[in-house]
Amino acid sequence: MNLIFDSLESSSIKPSLTQAKIMQQLDLKFFEQFILTRLNEDIPPHLMLNIVRNIICYDNFQELQLALNNIIVTSYLANKKYEEHFLYLLKYDKRKISNICSTTMWHLQFLNRSDAIKHINYIVEKTNIDYYYLLIKLMESYEEAPNIKIALFLDDFELEQRYRILISALKYNSDKVFFPLITNMDDCGFSDLIKSKLYQEGDSNYFASLLRDTSICIEPRASQTHMSHLINILHSVQERIPNTINALFQKSKEKKYWNFIMHLAVCLPKKEVLKAILQSDNQILIETFYKKYANDPAIRGLMPFI
Repeated sequence: MNLIFDSLESSSIKPSLTQAKIMQQLDLKFFEQFILTRLNEDIPPHLMLNIVRNIICYDNFQELQLALNNIIVTSYLANKKYEEHFLYLLKYDKRKISNICSTTMWHLQFLNRSDAIKHINYIVEKTNIDYYYLLIKLMESYEEAPNIKIALFLDDFELEQRYRILISALKYNSDKVFFPLITNMDDCGFSDLIKSKLYQEGDSNYFASLLRDTSICIEPRASQTHMSHLINILHSVQERIPNTINALFQKSKEKKYWNFIMHLAVCLPKKEVLKAILQSDNQILIETFYKKYANDPAIRGLMPFI
């Protein structure tokens, strides 16, 4: 067992598929005791990171990763124990799932808002991790009634901060945070702030550029309500963001997101939209479009040919 644990700290271990099959299970209790022992022996943080990377060769690596995360995170949050290891892993642990950051944010959700923000501010100060990235990850950790919790969490933020969070939700591809923000755009003049920035900056606006580069808002998981709130804003400034409108239209056509195209139609030449909708072969969708825009000069008279 000691040989196995020694190998976990190696920076050169790259288990082949054969090795991975041999190392089927690593006993959880022994592993937890090993981690605590090495932490108390003040293992260098880079060796702890090696352990994080190397346990993936075991069948139960997710269980092991979570155990390691919890030992370090709970010890740090309780009395700042193992702080050096905690901050080092936060900065350099690049696992996409079950990483130290996600575990930290999961624990922070149970603190009151001000205490959670204090921890986030301290982490940012020591690691230079993006403040808004951590806020996004904290809100993503909400499991029960997430939309309500996110709305309550955002309640005390100034409009400019909400705007930064909205941008970060797009930047980090977080539909879980983006959609509640879109739904509550009318609160306290938030939508007016976004319209103003889009009008002043046009297609060069960062929010507009992110809309062009991401797909969150056009995907089927976006509800009718989410799409309606976003389209209302885009429609109000459509003459200032033609490239953004067109990019959303083209992307929706490529991905065959017909419902979003129906919502976006208010911002587009109706004949172009009709051409796209006809490709759906959805007669109900085609008839709905025609009824809605029957009086548009470009559409009037075309019904006999549809």
